[in-house]
Amino acid sequence: MRRPVVVSAAHWLYARVRNDEASFYRADPTGYERVVGQFDGRYAVARDFASVVRQRCPDGAGLIVDLACGTGLISEQLCRVADRVIGLDLNEGMLAHARSKSLSNVEFRTGDFHDLSSIDDATADAVTQFAASRYLTDPVRHHREIARVLKPDGFVITSYFEAPGRLREMLAAAAEGGLEVAEERTIPRSLTRPFWKLVGYRDSSIWILKKSAQA
Repeated sequence: MRRPVVVSAAHWLYARVRNDEASFYRADPTGYERVVGQFDGRYAVARDFASVVRQRCPDGAGLIVDLACGTGLISEQLCRVADRVIGLDLNEGMLAHARSKSLSNVEFRTGDFHDLSSIDDATADAVTQFAASRYLTDPVRHHREIARVLKPDGFVITSYFEAPGRLREMLAAAAEGGLEVAEERTIPRSLTRPFWKLVGYRDSSIWILKKSAQA
């Protein structure tokens, strides 16, 4: 029997206060989908991030890979500038919602963003990931996999959860994984609404990465 939505919401908010939303995802994945899925189509943070991604992605990009794509909000934006988009997520409920959008040039796949083995080497023009870095358990592997699937001139647009010490850890993992920072953009002011930290978006910058010379 599914938990009432108010119970799921209360558990999720408690997990946010504890800075441990991942525990709620594991304990109540259906409830997580019901709560977080409400952001789709309405939540300004994701919409504005997608807008920044679209500005950076050239029209006619071949393949863009959208990691932790959730309900497909960003994938829906990316498919307007790319010939093909692959959205990857572990949450089947969110993927079902994403697939219901019937985006002709987007393929939504079940998968872990630590393992991109379903994607061939050097095939992606760009890789995106927004507001999911808190779920990384092996950041070096994650970034190494991204570097592997990127074309030599490809780029990454990502954000990192800025808990104490976490940003330094992520940037070090990116470097070890074969990526280097090309640009940092402060997330637009419109994203820093009074409640953004409550719902878990503590990512204050958008990072554009590229393959390092030795990768």
